[in-house]
Amino acid sequence: MNAPEELDLDLDLSDELAAALLKEDNARPKRGGGGGRGRKPKVDVDNRHITVWMKLNHTIRLEGCDNPDCNDPRITGDRGRNVVSQIHDKYMCRYCFLEGYMLP
Repeated sequence: MNAPEELDLDLDLSDELAAALLKEDNARPKRGGGGGRGRKPKVDVDNRHITVWMKLNHTIRLEGCDNPDCNDPRITGDRGRNVVSQIHDKYMCRYCFLEGYMLP
């Protein structure tokens, strides 16, 4: 398929036209972006409620909770015992979170 030879595209933009196009482009709402998949919304971790715990990012950590007085009733070898969430640079299990570990 051959392009017609008489087709003449004038691609020169004046400064006014370029400014108008940029202004129009900047006025349009942008799509989402940022955050990405897997991120959960930020929550107030000082509110110690089970629904807040469920909104946090959880990870499996072999060492378990950082609380030396952890009262997790599950057996030490249980994999569920290793589910923790990082709060203020410390890892804590669900039980310590709900009991208020590290609250001021």
